[in-house]
Amino acid sequence: MRAVVGVDLSGSVSAAHLLTRCKFDPTEIRLVHVVESVFPDGSFPPFGPNHAVTEMIYIREEEGKKALARAKEALGNGAEAELRRGDPARELMTYADETDSDLIAIHSEAKGTYGDLFFGSVAKGLVQAADQSLLIAKGETAPDGPLDMVFATDHSGFAVRSLELLLSWAPKGLGKVWVVTANETAPAVAALLVHDLPHLKDEAPIWIREKLEERNQKTVERFVRAGIPAEGVVIDAHPNDAIRTVMLDTRADLLAMGAQGHGFLARLRMGSKSFHQVVSEKYSVLVLRPQIPS
Repeated sequence: MRAVVGVDLSGSVSAAHLLTRCKFDPTEIRLVHVVESVFPDGSFPPFGPNHAVTEMIYIREEEGKKALARAKEALGNGAEAELRRGDPARELMTYADETDSDLIAIHSEAKGTYGDLFFGSVAKGLVQAADQSLLIAKGETAPDGPLDMVFATDHSGFAVRSLELLLSWAPKGLGKVWVVTANETAPAVAALLVHDLPHLKDEAPIWIREKLEERNQKTVERFVRAGIPAEGVVIDAHPNDAIRTVMLDTRADLLAMGAQGHGFLARLRMGSKSFHQVVSEKYSVLVLRPQIPS
């Protein structure tokens, strides 16, 4: 698989470290730093060589080159590096399209729901618009060692394709995976399933949970057949709460989940949970975007 790693000026190489620790087989990594315009419209007017703006852009480009050099040294694998100009999210997506890459990885910091609603970020831009899968690294991570992962699924067709995509990359660096499913079905709603058989209303919630556990176990078995230890967890809660609980209890390094839909309206319909995990939680997230069959 091919991956584009966005390199910023923070000095963090956590995205690259997370990516290499996954040990996808094989992995081709390309490093990209994007120099942003100093103007609100994002333009780069052709000022003369001695103009103050030209000097400022030159300084930013030199800082970007140094950041790329540090990232290459940290990876130690001779990854290609490129310097670009423009909006970081848009340029990373464009470069990923140009190189036919499967994944974009960046370092980001969670700012909370309201903070990120009013202040844009590269992570938010990517999760809204990128066709590629995303690896959003938050905080620092060790450069090596096995990764523990939580795989969140609702067992929909898209979630199954997300699992297939993850396994197709042959991750060799996973220590253990917890497959988590949230059971959001309220007892009153479950009772509607047997409204013609009211004496069974207390059994309906049990049946639903058993079915979720059964599907979870099938997903667990997929990981085990791939040589990855796995365990299933079903939690009676909203998905965001269920995911947070398992991430904190297991102290997993990475959350993996599928994301479907682009833009604000599409996100409300299909991608609100993955959007929340990227912009509002403190743990790192692997957003899987399998191609949707036409």
